[in-house]
Amino acid sequence: MLDITTSVFMITFTLLLQGCVFLVVWVTQRQLHIIKYFAAGFACYGIAMLLLIFRGHFSELVGLNIIAHNLTITVASALIVYGWGRLLNQSGFPRLLIACVVFAAIFWPVALLIDPDNVGMRVLASNAIGILISIAIFLILWRDSSQPRLVRWIGLGVISAQFCALMLRSIITIRLIYWEGGSNEAILQGWYYVFFHFVMTCIFLVILGMVGYRLQADLHARNQALSLEVEERKQLQEMASKALEAEKAARKEQRQLLRMVTHEFRTPLSVIDRAAEMIDVVTDKALPAVTERVETIHGAVQRLVRFTERFLAADRREKDAVQSEEILLPDLISRVQQHFDGLDGAGRLRYSFADALPRYCGDPQMLATALINLIDNALKYSPDDTVIEVTVSRESDEIVLLVRDFGIGIPQEDVPSIGSRFFRASNTAAATGTGLGLYNTRRLLDFHNGRLVLRPAVDQGTVAAIYLPLPGIPLNHAVIST
Repeated sequence: MLDITTSVFMITFTLLLQGCVFLVVWVTQRQLHIIKYFAAGFACYGIAMLLLIFRGHFSELVGLNIIAHNLTITVASALIVYGWGRLLNQSGFPRLLIACVVFAAIFWPVALLIDPDNVGMRVLASNAIGILISIAIFLILWRDSSQPRLVRWIGLGVISAQFCALMLRSIITIRLIYWEGGSNEAILQGWYYVFFHFVMTCIFLVILGMVGYRLQADLHARNQALSLEVEERKQLQEMASKALEAEKAARKEQRQLLRMVTHEFRTPLSVIDRAAEMIDVVTDKALPAVTERVETIHGAVQRLVRFTERFLAADRREKDAVQSEEILLPDLISRVQQHFDGLDGAGRLRYSFADALPRYCGDPQMLATALINLIDNALKYSPDDTVIEVTVSRESDEIVLLVRDFGIGIPQEDVPSIGSRFFRASNTAAATGTGLGLYNTRRLLDFHNGRLVLRPAVDQGTVAAIYLPLPGIPLNHAVIST
């Protein structure tokens, strides 16, 4: 004759240990959150067995113990079935499981209240719930195709044995209690607990095997995804390398073209300069307008020649591109004013200076060219009867060179693209231009860590502002430009 207490103690210890195993697996493998249902289910089974052990020690709480025991068993079964279904990517019959839990919460209090001595009715109800649970697990395993076939068939065999045991237990209970009128419940329960222990151990091993296979499959999937990502990154790296090589080749060709064009500029510039000198020689000195125009041509040619020579030298040594000096800002504006003197539109320019402007360290030729480009644009895109305001001021730690016109302005949608190479605003089609003026201006300002800001004026026209951070760039040689 089997000792029921010993069997229950053994089952309790095993179930609690199995719950702890799943708890450890869940803590270490948090990405598979479904494991928490197995940990909670086996822990509830262990708690239910503990309640069964202490049932005889508190006679006044036997009814409450029976209710808690059976409800906990039902909740534990529901957790394991639901977790099993979710592990195999199925619904897990949540409605059926909720119905079983609700039935257990209602049936046992009512049964104990109506007929507390009717043990057979309670056993049959417990078996009915167990049979439904077994059918649900069987269907879950039968529908699955993700797990190895051997593991699935072992699980189906264990659940089928559990189903048969519950059916046999129901038949024996009906025969012993209702047909023969006796009760060998102790012997029946003892053998059933031994079989229950065997079934739960098999279920634990099957679930643990399926969890391990699922974790292995997830790891394999992540490794494949990582491999694909690595391959994609390699392809992107190769594409980036090819693009970089193409960019280097394009820049090399661009530099070669720039050298060629810059070199070819020198001859026609020399011709223009000599022609201007000849005009000055043969022209009557009493004509100041002609003399002024000749000087303007000569100054412009000299400026282009110096720029050409500088960038040819910069192609050999990059640091020679910038010739930094201490600049008096009024002298810088004088350079710009001399460029426009004698040209059409010079009378439209209005210059103004703030008081006590500091000296700035930079390349006067580059800065003058940048400012001339902005003034050229202002003259080109504004009516002939409007003025162009050129102001110099200081804001905080920056020098601000401002060119303000009353012309056609900049369409709002074109503002982000203004200054890009070869880009021209949509309202400038009628005027000639290449779209390189502002681009070159930005490049010249980059040498000075400066920036160009273009914005529509409040009423009409455009405001172009150059911001140069003080004190400027390091000096090549300390000379005050004049």
